[in-house]
Amino acid sequence: MLFADLRGFTPYSERTAPDQVVGMLNQYFGRAVPLLLANGGTVVQFVGDAVMALFNAPARQPDHALRAARAMLAEGGSVVVADERVEDHFTAPAPDRDRRAYGWSVVSCLPSVMGDPETAATGAVLRPATLAGYAAAAGFGHTETLGVEAEDWRFYRLLP
Repeated sequence: MLFADLRGFTPYSERTAPDQVVGMLNQYFGRAVPLLLANGGTVVQFVGDAVMALFNAPARQPDHALRAARAMLAEGGSVVVADERVEDHFTAPAPDRDRRAYGWSVVSCLPSVMGDPETAATGAVLRPATLAGYAAAAGFGHTETLGVEAEDWRFYRLLP
């Protein structure tokens, strides 16, 4: 679910003529709603200056969190994703870090989603190519791995 409202709207509306407030809200919603819809959101409610949209409903979207982030992204902005660092490709035998991630997937992540045929069921092992695929499906044009030095984490930047 995405809930977005305008910071400072109440003071603005108290000092501004009603027709100007309505005009500004119409412009805001006129820009926000198409962005939400274009990114797979379903607008369900307007409350004053706020808009509420659902992602992953009514149709399932394995990349719904990225779609919501893409819809909120300001022009010229990017999204940063932090994920547990695993090898770029599957190898056998796997390093200890990958084995821990596989173990967590097998006992926790995968069993909780395997009953849902609509899920991507990737578990806890998210490799760079998998994230790039989800990001592309969510409307991001470019995924880059950031050169952040962190032993257990990998950071990505998603660009429109």
